Amino acid sequence: YFGAHTYERVDKAGSFHAEWLDRRRTPK
Repeated sequence: YFGAHTYERVDKAGSFHAEWLDRRRTPK
């Protein structure tokens, strides 16, 4: 439940963080 709880808080500040992270994860 910790991961889900943290994701909820980082959803606002981590939204862009996961965006660029996902981009470098799948380079075109």
